[in-house]
Amino acid sequence: MVIGRARLIRDRCLVREGCSVCIERCPEGALALIFGRTIRVSKRKCTGCGGCRHVCPAKPNAMSIEPLNG
Repeated sequence: MVIGRARLIRDRCLVREGCSVCIERCPEGALALIFGRTIRVSKRKCTGCGGCRHVCPAKPNAMSIEPLNG
């Protein structure tokens, strides 16, 4: 069931430092590394489960979950 969508807050993301934990832990395979510089969230695959947000080591968190209905 789709409950929302993940959104990357790029200036907080640690992917340029080699972090990819959110990609590895996404149960839907909705996250992809783009040119080693950013992460793309697949709107088609993302269910908004929050797994990526939960494992993100960035402080403050680089992933947010936006509900589908407001």
